[in-house]
This record gives sequence, structure tokens and C-alpha cells, in this order.
Amino acid sequence: MRLHNYPLIVAMLIAAGLTARDAADASGTSLTATSTLPTAAPDAKVVAVTVYADRARVTRLATVQVPAGASAVEIGGLTTNLDERTVEVRGHSSEQVTIRGVDLRQEFLAENANQRAAELQQQLDGLLQEKSVLDSQIALLNSRKTFFENLSAGISRSDKGVPQIDDLRKLYDFYLSELTAVSNSILDTQTKLRTQALEIERVKQELGRVNQQKSSRKVVISVQAEKPSELELTLFYTVLNASWEPVYDARLSTVDGSVLLSYNAHVRQKTGEDWNEVKLSVSTARPAENGQLPELSPIYLNLFNPMPAGAAVTKDELRAAEKPAPMSAPRQEVTTEAGKLETSGLAVTYVVAEPISVPSDGEPHQTNLSQIKLNGDLTYVCTPKLELAAFVKMHLTNSSDDTFLAGDVSLFRDGDLIGSLHLPEIVPGQEFDLFGGRDDAIRVERKELLNRLSNAGLFNSRKQRDCKFQISIQNYRKSPIKLTLYDQLPVSQDNQITVNQEQISLKPTEFDKDTGKLTWKMDVNPNEKKVVEFEYTIEWPADKTVSGVE
Repeated sequence: MRLHNYPLIVAMLIAAGLTARDAADASGTSLTATSTLPTAAPDAKVVAVTVYADRARVTRLATVQVPAGASAVEIGGLTTNLDERTVEVRGHSSEQVTIRGVDLRQEFLAENANQRAAELQQQLDGLLQEKSVLDSQIALLNSRKTFFENLSAGISRSDKGVPQIDDLRKLYDFYLSELTAVSNSILDTQTKLRTQALEIERVKQELGRVNQQKSSRKVVISVQAEKPSELELTLFYTVLNASWEPVYDARLSTVDGSVLLSYNAHVRQKTGEDWNEVKLSVSTARPAENGQLPELSPIYLNLFNPMPAGAAVTKDELRAAEKPAPMSAPRQEVTTEAGKLETSGLAVTYVVAEPISVPSDGEPHQTNLSQIKLNGDLTYVCTPKLELAAFVKMHLTNSSDDTFLAGDVSLFRDGDLIGSLHLPEIVPGQEFDLFGGRDDAIRVERKELLNRLSNAGLFNSRKQRDCKFQISIQNYRKSPIKLTLYDQLPVSQDNQITVNQEQISLKPTEFDKDTGKLTWKMDVNPNEKKVVEFEYTIEWPADKTVSGVE
């Protein structure tokens, strides 16, 4: 494969079993001409990462000088967590260069070869030394504090008589000044110790992770160059123990009825490699899933033929009779992969605008993907029977090109954090409701005006319950609001029970006979109070008991 005046992709999949020697044999050449050791590529830094739901695709870039003839380039220090089936190399050179093979190897690290571990150990030693100094300062300050306290007690027990008032005042001012200074110094030093303890713990954890890496992987790339040239290599591979999930900040304004939605990503990784100042992308693609369309297996039906009367049938024979007759094609059960239903539409990749660092610590690191302004209809809704509160509700349409993946939302209303909720998956063009929490400026009350049980019917053969409720809504906001009020009537599921709707002061906008749900939609002006009263009766046989009656 030649690299000459233009980039040429050279994909060498290790899963195919192609090593450098295999590639050389296939091309009719020999590796025996390579007499020098592989050229190390120390600057093979991670430059880009694409994170999926359960893995990540890592990109490293290296530039090396290769001599004329056969040689090898080594990219080392790779994590053992990489998937060798996904290793890919691409090359770019101004001269004619042939990539003859790619070989993935494992190398064991010597104790003094791990430079990062040595740096961390040196940092830890320094922190522990600083902690020892701070501990000594605390002990010294406590001793000084005890000295002044004992000195004060000794003067109060002195047998030299009672000190003069001026002397007592001077001693008091002196003790107070010294003890205050000592106490403040103790507090400052304790604060430094707490901060340092956190840093010591962080360094210890990272050092522990580094020390666990007893080996690493390296890629050896065999090349053939007609003349000395500069070769730019791009290495790709996939690692596990990396993931991302969407999280949102929704900032709702009750002034103009808009929502500013910040689409963020929580990225976690524990791959054994730190990603420092990389070009980060997150993708909704799921490379772990099988991309092939599953095929249906036939469903065979057979009639069950019972045994003649009087014939003895064993359990094993009965089981055998229930089985379908053997077919030429093997029977396979049809299974459903629920994971395939988690997302819909084509995969989307979001590229983070600025370089970002994500250490291999397993902790979530947040980055913003996009900000989307949505305009919708602002209303208030309340169900006083369940809660005496009015809730802000925004009816929105996803007017962007982005699919909002299911995730948690931190909800802000007019600048105040009011709670969190879960957002389901929302595709472009889809309508959805976003609830903005309770609004204390809308006062809601529900009173039971009547709840009376009596006898009815001929010879008091039936019982009757009369119920009446009053709901009041008062708007203390400075602007008019649109409000939807929900309540309900009981629904009979037995023809011996009858429910009669009596007077309702304000006709409902909607009434669902199947569920008994009452809906009122109303406009409420500033300081206006709306009152709704409704009543109903329930009758049933006197010798029966009715469940579900309020």
C-alpha cells in the first residue's frame, strides 16, 4: 500500500490475524531486511475520542521519520482495555511509502518504566510532608492555647491578693487577643488539612490505578519506503469502560413562555488512559448491537390427538404427544431484543466545540452539546383533590433537528432551581409537556360542603350518599393566567349502584363519562377568585356495602 502525495487509508484489522510477517509474506517480500529496531513514536497522543453508550473510539496521531527500505514504527503505552479487533491504521506521507503490516503486541512494564507512577509517588510524598508540617503547627497552636488558659486560671487562684481593675483589664485584653489569634490560626490550619486530605486521597487513588497497570499494549507498523521520509500515522481503536448519558438544564420563563434547554452530556470513562484536551464527540449509535436484520422462524401448528379411551398413558408419553412433529428445518424460538427499541431514527453524533479533558476516574464529567430555545403555551394546571397547588405547564414542540434522548432535567423557573424531572425521548417535531413545578402565587382550596348518608327508596331499601364540594382558585400574580382544573365524579361499575350528577355551578369544559373526569378551562385575572361547586348522589342496596365512596 503506497502513500504518495495524498492521504491513503490503510485499515489493518487484527481480527483477521494479519501480522507484519503475514503481510510481508503475502506481498512476496521479507522482513529480514529490517535490521534496525522499531522507531518509537513518543508523540502518539490521543487527539480525538467518540464516546458511545458503552464504549469509545480513540484516535491517536503520530509523526515519525522513516528511513529508506524496510523499517517498523512502534506506538506503545496503549491500554490493555482496547479491543484488538477494532485496531485500524491510516497513513499520510509526501513520499512513496508502503505499509506492509500491523502487529498488536503486549509489553510488561518494569517498575521504573512507569513514569506516571513515579510522578504521582513524588507528588504524594510532598503532600504527606506538607501534612506533617501542618499537624505540627496544630499541635503547637493547641499547646499555646492551653498555656494561656492555664495562665489565666493560675492568676485567678493567686494568693497575692486581688489584682487592680486596670491590671485585670489589661490581662483580659491580652488573653482575649492571644486566644483569638491562636483560635483563628487553628481554624485556618484545619481548613488547609481538610483540603490537603482530599488531594492526598485523589493522588492515592490515581496511583493505585496506575500501579495496577502491570502491562500495556503496543502497535508495531511495518513500512517500506523508497527514500527517507516523514510519515504521519493515525491510529484508531475501541475501548470498553466508557459511556455517556444525556442530562439537561431547562430554564423556563413565565414572562414570555419560553424554555432554554441546555443539552449536556455526562461522560464517564475508566479505560486506563486519560483523555487530555481532546476533540470529544458523543454518539447515539450502538455498535454493540447486531446490525443484521433478524429473520423470522416459522411457527408450526399441530392438532393434539388424544389416546384411545382406556389406554394407559405415561407422563413421558403425554409430554411426547404435546411436542410438534419433527420437521426438516430445526425449530427456533423467536426472541425480542428490547434494546433495539430504546432509540429511534438514525444515529446522531454531537461534536463538543472546545477541547475537553476526561481523566480515567469513572466520575461523570459534564460538557455542553447544544442550547435550544423552545417557545410554547404556558398554562397552569391543578387537581385539588390530590394536592392544593397549581403547577406550571409548558406545552412545547421540539422545533430543533436534535432528538432529545431520555434523561434527567434540572428545572429552573425564572432563575430559581425548583427541582428535577425525567424527560422521555422526544424526536424532532414531537409535541410534549414540561411541568415547571408549583406556583405559590396561585391559591387553591377544596372544601367538602356536604357528606350525608341517608335511607331512600320504598321501605328504606336503598342507601343514599349526598356529596358536595367547593373549589376556589385565586390568582395573586400580576398578570392573567390560563388555568385547567381537574376533578371527578365516581363511576358505577355495577347496575345496582347509581350515580346522579346534581348541580354544577360552572359547566365543565370536558366530561369523560368512562372515567368521571371533570375538566374546566378558565382565564383568571390578577387578584380574581374563581369558585366552582359541584354535587352528586350515590344510591345502592341497603344490604350491600359500596367500596370507593369518599
